[in-house]
Amino acid sequence: MNTFFSSSALKSVTEHLPEKLIASAGVSGVVSALGIHVQLLGVFFLLELLDVLTRWIALSAQLWKDMYPQTPGTVWQYMKFIYQGHRWRRINSEAMRNQFISKISTYCIILLFTSLCDLAMRIAGGPAISVLLPIVTAVLCCTELLSCLENLAEAGVSVAQELKAIVQKKKESIK
Repeated sequence: MNTFFSSSALKSVTEHLPEKLIASAGVSGVVSALGIHVQLLGVFFLLELLDVLTRWIALSAQLWKDMYPQTPGTVWQYMKFIYQGHRWRRINSEAMRNQFISKISTYCIILLFTSLCDLAMRIAGGPAISVLLPIVTAVLCCTELLSCLENLAEAGVSVAQELKAIVQKKKESIK
């Protein structure tokens, strides 16, 4: 008999229910306490993944140009060529992994210090909202975006160079 609520399914849900509820409350409490910081770290994680991907595209584009100097490639061809770059050891995942971990660690430390500074200002009677976190976040986001645009410009994407100049001006206006 295939029913939606079978006794074995109900038993597995209710088994160790108190422990599951406590663990769930603990996880949701930590996420709630960290809230915006966890979300920011998730966003920076994704931004950094995109930065690594665009770096691979740039390296793959260079490999393509070395192999097929007479045939201009497209971004899609460069993306498909990443695998070949790994096979030929022109794209090194170990170096990318070290860079990725280093950047994410740096962002964690910067966001922690920024949040503590905002907290200190609130304790001292300053504004109830975060003052520094939005500014620091904007600068870090612009930095990652610039890195991605530089990689795409290196791969030969013409609009990336134009966008890079616009984002650079915006980043300078934030500072």
